[in-house]
Formats: sequence, structure tokens, C-alpha cells
Amino acid sequence: MNEPWLDEWCQKASRGQCRLMFDIGANTGEWSEWGRKHFAQVIAVDADKRAFGQLEKRFKKVDAVTTVYAAVDHSAGHAAVYRRESPDQTSLLQVHPIGGVGQEAAPVTNVDFVEAVTLDDLAVKYGAPDFVKVDVEGAEGHVLAGATASCFRRCRWLIEIHDRSREVGEQLERMGIDAVEIIKHPMPDAHPQHFWVYMEPGDGR
Repeated sequence: MNEPWLDEWCQKASRGQCRLMFDIGANTGEWSEWGRKHFAQVIAVDADKRAFGQLEKRFKKVDAVTTVYAAVDHSAGHAAVYRRESPDQTSLLQVHPIGGVGQEAAPVTNVDFVEAVTLDDLAVKYGAPDFVKVDVEGAEGHVLAGATASCFRRCRWLIEIHDRSREVGEQLERMGIDAVEIIKHPMPDAHPQHFWVYMEPGDGR
């Protein structure tokens, strides 16, 4: 893992049922590689065709990982994907800052139109997940808006947030998730609105 400060929450995420993990914003597969060691099946989804090419090649012969070239959005159909110079910064958002204190914009280099699926769609096709990791460069609210099935109130979550904490909070409230652990970014030059949140089912869900 290239984010060792999340080790504590990785351990939490891999406790309990470990049948199915959704890796939303899988990029080249670092989280999926971790996931296949702890979960019976990983669904790895990414919408940047450069990253997906590497993701698909990496897991071509790995039965435990299914790769999906799509954007996870609030509704199914098609979505515009705004590519940046680095696949790490590609987003459904046309304007997306890079996450430093100065919040410089990450310029768009190309726009792709790709299939859009929802978390509900993925749950219908692959089953109810035990853990969902989300890293989608500011489009976290879009992803969560497509999770209406009750199974998403019963799974574990790890979400990277880029300046969209209000949208994420509104979606989590809608879903009935209120026990949230905030994980601060360890880098001193990180923007204060760039952080992670971890959730797992409580007694009331």
C-alpha cells in the first residue's frame, strides 16, 4: 500500500465478513491487490482508460479480482470523465483541485464519455459488499448518491474526501450512517478539506 497511514483502518476493514469488496476508483490496483488478500472477491472499477489498462493487465489471470471499466455515478447511463495529466487526478468533476494547501487546479487534458453505473447496479450484479473503498477525486457525493440499497448501511466504508465533506455528509445522513471516524491527512502541506472517513455498521443498523 502506498498510504501506510491507513493501516489501522485497513485492519478494521478486513475484520468480520470478508466475502466481497468494491474498489471504486481502483486506479492501477494497489487497493485491489490488498483486497484480494483479505476478501474472497474484489470488484475493481475505474474510469480512466490509462489506469484501467494497467488494472486489467495486472489482474487478467486473477480470478479473485473482476475489473470494470466504468464511472460510478449517481445514475446509470454515460458520464463525462475529465482526464488530467496524471490518472491519479482524473475525476467526474470538471474543476478539481490537487489537494495541497494552495489548492491549485489540475488542468483537464481530455474528456472521455464512458459507461456509468451506480453502486446499486454493482450490488445487483455482484452481490452485497462487505467493504467499499472510494477514491474518486472529489466525486464522492456522486458515488454515494447511487447507493440506496439497504446493504450499504450494513457494510464497512473507507472514503477519501476532496473538498466535498458537505455532500458526503448529506449522503451518509440519508443512508442512516452517523458513526464516522475522520482520518486526517498526515502530510503537512495537505489541504484541511482533504482527508478520509471510515464507517462500519453500528448496533442500530
